[in-house]
Amino acid sequence: MINLKRLFIIAALSLLTGAFSPGQAVETTRFSLSAAPVFHAETGLDRGGKFSLGHYQVRGSASRPFSESLQAGISIGYDYLDFDFSGASGFAGHRAWSSVHRIGLGLPVSFSASESWRVFFSPSIDFSGESDADFSKAIRYGAAVTAAYLFRPDFSLGAGLGIFHGLEETRVFPFLTVYWKIDENWLLTNPFSAGPIGPAGLELTYSPSNFWELGGGSAYRSSRFRLDDKGIAPDGIGQLSGIPVWLRITRKFNQQYKLDLYGGVLINGELRIENRDGRKLDSDDFDPAAFMAVNISTSF
Repeated sequence: MINLKRLFIIAALSLLTGAFSPGQAVETTRFSLSAAPVFHAETGLDRGGKFSLGHYQVRGSASRPFSESLQAGISIGYDYLDFDFSGASGFAGHRAWSSVHRIGLGLPVSFSASESWRVFFSPSIDFSGESDADFSKAIRYGAAVTAAYLFRPDFSLGAGLGIFHGLEETRVFPFLTVYWKIDENWLLTNPFSAGPIGPAGLELTYSPSNFWELGGGSAYRSSRFRLDDKGIAPDGIGQLSGIPVWLRITRKFNQQYKLDLYGGVLINGELRIENRDGRKLDSDDFDPAAFMAVNISTSF
């Protein structure tokens, strides 16, 4: 872990100072910031009881080109998940956990191997756990790597592999990336970057003007976190997983600011609890859960 931390510190400093630039950068550093509250409506657990979730997230990133073929960046994110259980007679028979914090750091790098091939490499490290969870036991790290081929300026297709270790598991998953500008109004692409909580997903977007977008998509998401030492599974692991399906409307105010409104439903949802060694103790499916979100973002 010490060497990995050093790698992140050195790479972050090199991004901000340009100390290891192989050539003069062709542009200045670009920054982006976003904040979003996500509200999941109360839904029923299959074996009794209900729960709801408030999810609040903040993201920040910076990127710059180091040459015509190489670009690198740094991304930082914070998530606060506030679970509210009521009458959970089935799932562990208790209120399994309450508030969860996630802090993540990523260092995405892209390299143009030729006019048609582009390679993406994104190592990341994060802490994910309850407020009093042991920090050293709540760390995950890994990377996603992708190779994409540009068939023409409006269409590229790629394949990637994500490998992440921590919280008593090593997770490996393949994924596809796509960018297809169908015409001047329609775009099919990935709404997320592949990372510890899941692969990239897929979203279809319609842009009737320069100021409005309408979109719809789906992805697989899995939030896994370390529990504290006071609950029903001391130093155990909790997990929320499911498939969000959403509709999105976006208002672009100018080239810097935009507002996204989301409405959707989380299907195939499951809550899971494990002991400190990652051995399953209990799990329960839950009914489709409606959600809504507001995302405010800027780039400069």
